This record gives sequence, C-alpha cells and structure tokens, in this order.
Amino acid sequence: MYAPAVAVGLGALGHDAVSVHDPREAPLAGARDADVLAAARLDKRALVTENVRDFRPIESALLADGSHHAGLIYTTHRQFPRGDPATTGRLITRT
Repeated sequence: MYAPAVAVGLGALGHDAVSVHDPREAPLAGARDADVLAAARLDKRALVTENVRDFRPIESALLADGSHHAGLIYTTHRQFPRGDPATTGRLITRT
C-alpha cells in the first residue's frame, strides 16, 4: 500500500522489512489480500496497511479458526496520506 522506500528506510534502521513492490517479492505485487497476509504469516512478518475493510475480515476468519499472524498494523490515509512526500519518513519513524 505504501512506497517501497518505507521498507528500505525501516531496513536502514535495522528492521527486517520488505515491500510487496520489491522485485524479490514479485509474486506479491498485485496479489490478493489473503495471499499477501498468507505470505506475511509464512515469513512471520507484521503487515502494514490502511486497507482495514479487506484485511479485517481475513484476520477475523484466521483468529476464529484458531490461527494467528505476526501482526496487522492498520493505518489511515488521514494520518499517512500516500500522496504526501512526508508520509514515508513519518511511517518509518512511527512503525
């Protein structure tokens, strides 16, 4: 949902972060939300998204089934507008 620069910036701070837009993660670019969360679960990664509408039901179904995930971090366009150049830096410092 956010620019690959966010993952790069988090990596520079020592976090193990990837972006679905990273060429090494190519199968995830444009993938269904359930597949993105499945990949995050497999890699034991938290997922950052503002897409609460789609991810919340997927998360609820996992939890109801007794499954788990490493975390979902929900953001908002109001807090981190994707068109604002300052968003990348703000996401990096607050994640």
